[in-house]
Amino acid sequence: MLRLIAKIYSRLKIYSAKIFISLILALIGTIASIVLPQLVKLITDEIASGISKPMNINQVLYYSGLAVIFLAGGSLLTFIQNIMLVHVSQLMGRDLRTEINAKLDRIPLSYFDTRQTGDIMSRITTDIDIMVNALTNNLSAIVTSIVVLICASCIMLYMNVILALVTVITSIIFLNINKFLMGRSQPYFIKQQMLLGKVNSLAEEAFNGHSVIKAFNNEDRIKALFEAGNDELYESSRLSQFVSGIMQPIMTAGGLIAQFLIVFVTSNLILSKSEGVTLGVMVAFMTYSNIFSQMLINISQFISFLQPAMASAERIFELLEEPEISEITSPEKENNNNKIMGDVKFSHVKFGYVPGQIIIHDFSADIKSGQKVAIVGPTGAGKSTMMNLLMRFYDLNDGKIYFDGVDISTISRERLHDFIGLVPQDIWTFEGSVKDNIIYSSKNISDQNLNDVLKASGLDYSVKALPEGVDTIINDISSLSSGQKQLITIARAMIKNSPVLILDEATSNVDTRTEKIIQSALDNLMKGRTSFVIAHRLSTIKNADLILVMNNGDVCEAGTHDELLAKNGLYADLYNSQFAQNF
Repeated sequence: MLRLIAKIYSRLKIYSAKIFISLILALIGTIASIVLPQLVKLITDEIASGISKPMNINQVLYYSGLAVIFLAGGSLLTFIQNIMLVHVSQLMGRDLRTEINAKLDRIPLSYFDTRQTGDIMSRITTDIDIMVNALTNNLSAIVTSIVVLICASCIMLYMNVILALVTVITSIIFLNINKFLMGRSQPYFIKQQMLLGKVNSLAEEAFNGHSVIKAFNNEDRIKALFEAGNDELYESSRLSQFVSGIMQPIMTAGGLIAQFLIVFVTSNLILSKSEGVTLGVMVAFMTYSNIFSQMLINISQFISFLQPAMASAERIFELLEEPEISEITSPEKENNNNKIMGDVKFSHVKFGYVPGQIIIHDFSADIKSGQKVAIVGPTGAGKSTMMNLLMRFYDLNDGKIYFDGVDISTISRERLHDFIGLVPQDIWTFEGSVKDNIIYSSKNISDQNLNDVLKASGLDYSVKALPEGVDTIINDISSLSSGQKQLITIARAMIKNSPVLILDEATSNVDTRTEKIIQSALDNLMKGRTSFVIAHRLSTIKNADLILVMNNGDVCEAGTHDELLAKNGLYADLYNSQFAQNF
């Protein structure tokens, strides 16, 4: 807990000036809380003295005026400091979201392979809001409450020790009860945040796979899974909020009991003619008792808000402290020549997504600049994995990959990605115009370049049919088909004009006619470039300079199309199985 508080404090230091000013305003505002009971005492004693002698109405009005001034001034200062703390909370939330967003760019892809998207989103949104609001909105309350408690205790002890002890001891007893309850409720809050991420993930999966769920009549199962998770979240939330929610009523009850005891003890002291005990003292102590109880309630509320905040903070810092991608760069070793050749060499590469489970056992290949290399094999053979390793999305367990003779582990990922154009297996477009999706990170692209790419990718006819042409916005409700979106990803790789191309099932979502158009365009695009083509349709890679056949994470065959057919091995089996109807 102390370690977590230290991390939070390190974040709050950035806004220390604003927080300090707001705390000063809050502390000045507490003067009203401390002085007011004394004014009430003077007013009460003045009124009570009017029973035996003429009442000094001017004195009563004077004290009443002072009370109004203190109340108004305290309320104004509290209002100003609340505005400042709201500003701080929004700044802190913004900065944390920015920091996490930047962090997500630096952590390995393996993190996303082992986490649900909904859980990550929950940390960025819900957890940040809970932590920031609980800390900043209650920070001044806890500080001022402590100050008021100390000052009020000193004043009460000065006025009457017996009444002060009655107030303080009663409040401390009920505060300890709350402390006990707090320890019981903390595990429920931690579980609540974890289950919230789980429910978010279930909802996201249901929305993304809505059409598949409908097609397979699986609504009842998905509904049951969501309801089970939602019920579990409800139960955890109910228990945590129940235990946390009874803290304030307990403190309120403690305040009422303290007031009853004050009236009882004061009455006996007055009857016994105890020195300095008057009706005004009783009223002042009742007011101080209310203040004392309210401050303890504020503290207990802060503690109850602190519980989910600490649970959220733990999840946030867990993400922020995730190991980042190792980025060892030696600029002097990088190929800084204007001409990038595109030679790629895999030397005894070993890799596994999970420690201890190697899936690429001993992959070696030497590809020369300008070669078209096809990588084929059964599903799960490791084809896409090898391209992920070439892009340095993952680090190797063993072995080396060389780009123009330079170990890619000594080249920054940013620079390496400048050399490689990628058409991934999974289609990805963002909400924006068709033009923005194609150009993406490429710079200085002219309209002529864009038009040439549209024609080369076979996308020009589809774009002309769109209402706004290349300025048509792509989103979840746009009418673009999966094939058209895949053409956009191909055009994106074309316009980047990189010396190395990776085509991972680049035509898997287009029809046969469009595939032939794209294949012709890709053949022209790949001339003079090192190209890696991952394909299940073996008819599209017959003209490859080199075909690598992978099975169980290793290259089991290598050669041209004719050479591999002559070997009558795995490639021949795969090829013949696809075209058996022609024999």
